[in-house]
Amino acid sequence: MWNGSIRARRGAVAFPLILCFALGVLVLGWAAWRAGLVGWWGPVAVTVAVLVAEVLPAGAPALQVGANVLATVVFGFLGVRVIRMTDTDWDGVRPSA
Repeated sequence: MWNGSIRARRGAVAFPLILCFALGVLVLGWAAWRAGLVGWWGPVAVTVAVLVAEVLPAGAPALQVGANVLATVVFGFLGVRVIRMTDTDWDGVRPSA
């Protein structure tokens, strides 16, 4: 009886954390597109990867690996773009006086 209660609490804590992580990954992909760091393919690929990881059952390991590779490619590309940014790129657009 006690172990069942602990397992239920673990699931109640884990589910919101996993859901928030998935939403954060989605927002990061779309924000990178909006900032002009990746093309339209970036957020689309991330959205597909998150949907595969969250919606499909865990019994499809090839799809899970494919989704993880897809997300890694997008965020790897984003990381390279950020590393290559100059100081003036980091300053952004200054408002006119």
